[in-house]
Amino acid sequence: NIIIISNLKKKYLNILMKGNKNTTEIANYFNVDFKSSFRRLKELENLGLVRRKEDKKWEKLNPDKKVIVL
Repeated sequence: NIIIISNLKKKYLNILMKGNKNTTEIANYFNVDFKSSFRRLKELENLGLVRRKEDKKWEKLNPDKKVIVL
């Protein structure tokens, strides 16, 4: 019932709280390339914290698990 994530992944979640964004918008915000941002988002998707919609934008999910940042 507990998910432990890094501080960087928490920042990704905070960006998505402001609204759905595509990978390029997030990569530009963090000043990294597309692939790096995509990998972090896929890791969050595997944890069940975000998902990619059909329009290729990422959205934050509301899991019933507690998220702890290390």
